[in-house]
Amino acid sequence: MRNGYKIIDMDTHVQPPLEVLEKYVDPSLRPRLKELDPYRRPSVGKDGVTRSRLNVGAIAYDRFPGQAPREEDQRPTPGGRHRYIRDYTAKAPNRLKSAAQVSGADVEWAVQEIRSLAHEKWLAAVWLHLPEGKPIDHPDFEPLWATLNELDLPLVHHSFFMEPPYFPGYRDIWGNTVVARTAAHPWGAARLCAYLILSGLFDRYPNLRAAASEVGHGWLPNWVIRLGFNNSYVTGVTPKLRYTPLEYVQMGRFRCAAEPFEGPAMTKACIEILGEDVLMHQSDYPHGQSFFPETAGEVMGWPIWSSFGEHALRKHMCDNAAKFLRLI
Repeated sequence: MRNGYKIIDMDTHVQPPLEVLEKYVDPSLRPRLKELDPYRRPSVGKDGVTRSRLNVGAIAYDRFPGQAPREEDQRPTPGGRHRYIRDYTAKAPNRLKSAAQVSGADVEWAVQEIRSLAHEKWLAAVWLHLPEGKPIDHPDFEPLWATLNELDLPLVHHSFFMEPPYFPGYRDIWGNTVVARTAAHPWGAARLCAYLILSGLFDRYPNLRAAASEVGHGWLPNWVIRLGFNNSYVTGVTPKLRYTPLEYVQMGRFRCAAEPFEGPAMTKACIEILGEDVLMHQSDYPHGQSFFPETAGEVMGWPIWSSFGEHALRKHMCDNAAKFLRLI
């Protein structure tokens, strides 16, 4: 709550020390924990306790940036995370929510894992990690979409820029990390948005909806307008859709968490084009640009809300996310 307004933050990061995560590691991975020793970096907290974190060093964009997870790790790694999240959210199960993380390399297991978690109070969405080179509209994923549609669970996306799953064009950055981070997040979200719409998935699965966080939001109106034009201009390559890309977004089938650093002018333009039901508040805590705990107050203080009305501010800070995450 802030000044009488409910707030849902669509992008906060939990950063447990390695000693905590090791308690939840799948038994099949325990013999390999020593592989992490070269990357452990101990640090002393304010409470005087020494904890470890992993640091693999800087990633240069003039070479292949890291390695994708091993195939045999696709099940035990997210399984351990889900056990940790269950305990973490148990302190406030009605307030703390998260997404199940599943690998697109093993769709059968992903469906089983999602169904096994369906009763968990913390489960609010599903985050699918795609194998490199496999598109979101691949036929292999149909059982997954059917499951999300049945359980009324949304799909969420959070881009990366220096580790798998890689963003589109990651090999073509020409070596500059600033360019990589600037481009990575909206590129990844834009591609996802385009394929979810153009594939006809939203038409085949009426409960399926998706959202992206930590990707900015100013790109979205321009992208779906261009997508709509090109879908009508380049004919014969996509199925017939019931709506235009812009209309799917305006209907809330694809939403976006709004990054406060893009500011009130950009946010106002997005709302004017997309409507009041698309953007959702995020802080990106604990990253430096979050200005936590003042992020929400900063956004609520923007003068643009007087143009839209109090109901638009309530949607932005809480209601759009609550509807998307089936919290209401």
